[in-house]
Parts: sequence; structure tokens; C-alpha cells
Amino acid sequence: MFERDADDAREATERGKKNMRFKDLMDSIWYECNDCQRFGSSKASYKLRDEDIAEFLDDIIDALQSRDYSVNFTHPYLEISWGSSEE
Repeated sequence: MFERDADDAREATERGKKNMRFKDLMDSIWYECNDCQRFGSSKASYKLRDEDIAEFLDDIIDALQSRDYSVNFTHPYLEISWGSSEE
């Protein structure tokens, strides 16, 4: 019983760490997009690390597309674009 509880705790810890890495990565991507928008651009490029590509690429693309961003991926760069605020 104690071993199972320890395994469950380890799994929960690993899920928590993965969720934090994903949140930090998305915060960085949002920051880059917002920074580009402030300077009048309607696109941004973001370089991903290989481990982030392997673990999070689909989730990143889904998160961006859910907010109406267009996303193209050419290893290792995300090309992100959006409609300009003047439209």
C-alpha cells in the first residue's frame, strides 16, 4: 500500500512538473507574440528546443490555434501569425 501511494505521488509530481514546463513555455510564446504586437507586427517566430518539440508541439499548436493564431512549424521554429488590430 505504501509503495502504491509513493508511486502515485511520484506520478503526480511528474505530471505537475510537466504542466509547469508547458505553462512556462506557453507564457514565453505569449510574451513573444505580445511583444511583436506592441511593435505593430502581425507575426512572430519562436525557436523551440528539441525536447519541447518532442513533448509539447501538438499541445502548443492546439493552444495557439484555439486563440485564432495561425501556426506553421519548420523545425525548430514556430511561425505564428494573427490578424492585425487595424482590420
